[in-house]
Amino acid sequence: MSILSLFKNNEIKLIDKRKEFSDKYSFSFESKSPLSWKAGQHGLFNFKGEKLNRGNSRMFSVASSPYEKIITIGTKIGENPSGFKAKLKSMEIGESIFLRGPFGGFFISNDNKSIAMIAGGIGITPMRAILKDLEYKDTKGKAKLFYVDSKREYVFKDELDKISNNNPKINIIYLKDRKDLEENILDYIKKHKNNSLYFISGNPNMVKEIRLKLKDNEIKRKNIINDSFRGYK
Repeated sequence: MSILSLFKNNEIKLIDKRKEFSDKYSFSFESKSPLSWKAGQHGLFNFKGEKLNRGNSRMFSVASSPYEKIITIGTKIGENPSGFKAKLKSMEIGESIFLRGPFGGFFISNDNKSIAMIAGGIGITPMRAILKDLEYKDTKGKAKLFYVDSKREYVFKDELDKISNNNPKINIIYLKDRKDLEENILDYIKKHKNNSLYFISGNPNMVKEIRLKLKDNEIKRKNIINDSFRGYK
């Protein structure tokens, strides 16, 4: 991706929106112009020219793989959302929003290496993109997803199960709390140590705790890649 493309505002149109769970939604868009990105990256979504409570733009990870040729995002929208999320939720099919990017360093550069994917809540979005991409490319490396959600509201679960069932190199474990997550991660570390990459995606506190846990167990910084979700409001 060129530097200029990072600043270009691409118009994208809503083609599908779904209420996944009580406060979790997904939105899919088509772009008028070709977009290029790597699975796992994020973009800056904005309602150009709009004056909205708490700003007219938000950063979201892209939940779709490039080969799908659509842009999908997932987010939490509570009872008192920001002006941006309220407008996003009220969008009708065919209406437009603008996108800068996608960009960022949350992607796999060596898909022949084993990968541990640690996702909390709506942090599953970039992981879905990466898993879809691994499935499409039929890579040599193995991937193991640890997906934790205290409400057991596992977004994209049907798709994730289909990917796992059709690919013996991809394994998914659904977890209910942080204690279960840490136990599973420690077990994985004992088996793989620094022969694996560790991708972490979730709220900032979770990401920080998992990073520290990995470092305490002598996982090298170069093998830890994280994506913190800050735009909950």
